[in-house]
Amino acid sequence: MRWLLGYLGEHPGKTWQERWIASGLNDGKRRIRELSTGNLRLDGELGHSLLLLCCLRVIRPSLAAFRVNSFVRYHEHFEAAQNDPDLERFLALVDKHDTSGHFKRCARFDVAAALTTQGIAFADLSPEALLHYAIATREGGWGAGYESYVGHLAWRLMAESGHFPKHVPATLRGAMRSPAMTPAELVDRHNIADPDIHALFVAYLTRRSHDIDYSTLRDIAGDLCEKFWTGLLKVNPVQKDLALTPEHYERWRAVLEIRRDGKPRLSAHAVMTNIRAFYLDIQGWAAQEPERWARWVAPCPISGRETRSRAKANRRAKERMDARIRRLQPVLPAFVAAVTARRDHFHDLLKAATDAKPDQELTVGAKRYRRLFTVGDARHAEIHGRANIRVRDESTGRKINVTFTEDATFWQWAAVETLRHQGLRCEELLELSQLSIRQYVRPNAEVVALLVVAPSKSDRERVIPMTAELFM
Repeated sequence: MRWLLGYLGEHPGKTWQERWIASGLNDGKRRIRELSTGNLRLDGELGHSLLLLCCLRVIRPSLAAFRVNSFVRYHEHFEAAQNDPDLERFLALVDKHDTSGHFKRCARFDVAAALTTQGIAFADLSPEALLHYAIATREGGWGAGYESYVGHLAWRLMAESGHFPKHVPATLRGAMRSPAMTPAELVDRHNIADPDIHALFVAYLTRRSHDIDYSTLRDIAGDLCEKFWTGLLKVNPVQKDLALTPEHYERWRAVLEIRRDGKPRLSAHAVMTNIRAFYLDIQGWAAQEPERWARWVAPCPISGRETRSRAKANRRAKERMDARIRRLQPVLPAFVAAVTARRDHFHDLLKAATDAKPDQELTVGAKRYRRLFTVGDARHAEIHGRANIRVRDESTGRKINVTFTEDATFWQWAAVETLRHQGLRCEELLELSQLSIRQYVRPNAEVVALLVVAPSKSDRERVIPMTAELFM
């Protein structure tokens, strides 16, 4: 500990945190054990010293710096160093939960890691904070093979215990599905500075939200706030109402026609239709509620003749989609073959590595691997009955958790095959389950497999006959 603090003291800063950042160790590119020199063998001691500094809140490492270092049972040391009744109540809930000891330790570690890297107490661990930790851990690949499970049990217990507000989804999976934003949140995304215009857009979207679906509401918010108002301010920065001069309207049309990347905006007609509807809605509502809408009534600058050409624009859009399909159709067999080959490769690798001895070299296809089995794997096998199968790719040196990768490649293949054979939308695919497969017996005893698709864009349930290849 003295040596580590002495090393940090050599760097500029008034606090240990400032010196820690100045040392370059906070970027997560170096492990603390790499500071050990030939005459100073402190590998384990340096790691434990950093663990204590984190537990005692002397320094607050970034998530990358925290996860790049290996700490043995960090959560136990962290919990012992805190004097936090809220945290202790959470630990009691974890202890009572009916799950394996491994997942209990995962929940405790997730909370300890989030509190450490964000420098907060348990009472301040909000849904946004835990969600950020879970997503960043997945994206960084720091879940030690459990990236898909990071934060799930901790989130569930915190939601059930009332630590999270009632409107928060009960599961982390539900929170990660990007829940629908309120009209005010949709407007806030676009940084509307004028408070009156901001209130107008919020009121309009709130009124429209009762008769349209969320995706349409989100698109209208983008058209009003970004493409219309933000574009209009580029033309006339002092614009305060909805009354546009012919000159400003023509200049705004020119801005609308070009996207940020300089390419033509193909959806300009759809945007103009939504803007025209906005003006006409306000005119109609003003007759019923003049005290609320009359001040915003203005002549609509977009004529009906301009929006009637949308049908023609839709036909052109469909032509472009059809052309893209025809262009990509020839490469579909190659894509399917690549997905299938990857699934088969990792299936064969899992089978070969399962029977291999530790440190044994394997050859699967044209690639060479080496079977890995560490003390951690042995501990995992002792707890769960069997360890994950891990190998090292000898050509790249990359370590691969074959158990997880083989499962992922199978579901990638299954998703591609389902989309290819049934023509589903992605959101429809995500809603499928084993209950989506039904069987219909014809009078001649022939069995027809049916796929029940949950309501999506058409807002109605669909029943589609499954191809024999997909059903098998």
